Amino acid sequence: MTGYADTAVGFGALSHNTTGQTNNAIGIYALRENTEGSFNNGMGNAALLLNTTGSGNTAIGDEALLSNTSGGGNTATGASALASSTGDLNTATGVGALQDNTTGSANTAVGVGALFVNITGNNNTAVGWAATVSAGDLTNATAIGSSAVVDASNKIRLGDTNVTVIEGQVPYTFTSDKHHKETFRAVDGEDVLSKISQLTLTSWNYIGHDPQQFRHYGPVAQEFFAAFGHDGVGTIGTPTTINSGDRKAF
Repeated sequence: MTGYADTAVGFGALSHNTTGQTNNAIGIYALRENTEGSFNNGMGNAALLLNTTGSGNTAIGDEALLSNTSGGGNTATGASALASSTGDLNTATGVGALQDNTTGSANTAVGVGALFVNITGNNNTAVGWAATVSAGDLTNATAIGSSAVVDASNKIRLGDTNVTVIEGQVPYTFTSDKHHKETFRAVDGEDVLSKISQLTLTSWNYIGHDPQQFRHYGPVAQEFFAAFGHDGVGTIGTPTTINSGDRKAF
């Protein structure tokens, strides 16, 4: 072995190291398979067990970063956090956080079981108990809140289906500066009013919400999209959502 500045405490810890340097392994089989990886910290039974050439990883907790081999720059805190991962630059804090991640990189999971569904997805963020993505291959998806689930890439979800109020001291503000806009297209005011008059306007509540406490007024997204979803240049909105910034334009 030519590695140096390594510390191994526990049966089988760093037992296969060859040229890896400045590694710290504390626990049974911690960093056992490491050969060339450097600057790793494995604390807990089987922490970073299969790491061979990965560097700059920190694993604290039994089986944290268990399956990592060559991934680098990962931080796993909690039993089984990032246990299946071989990706890079992931941060997982909480028991089972990012547990099933394999090749996904640059993900951040904070909370027990956070991002437990993520497998190959990148740049995802989840904060909260069991906050996660709906599919294993999403990108740049964010879920915030206990059991919050985000179901599409490049989307942010706040809270789970039990949330009834999202509030703040000031309202959300959309930028409307002319200097930030382009591709203007004139709109026929009478045509807009005609389309609005044909929308089915009702009061309603979301499925599962108490209708005596959480009622709403307005159109459904399918009709709104059919009327205003295409302006001859591109697509506006989706058939299942209504952007409050577009609604307020009227």
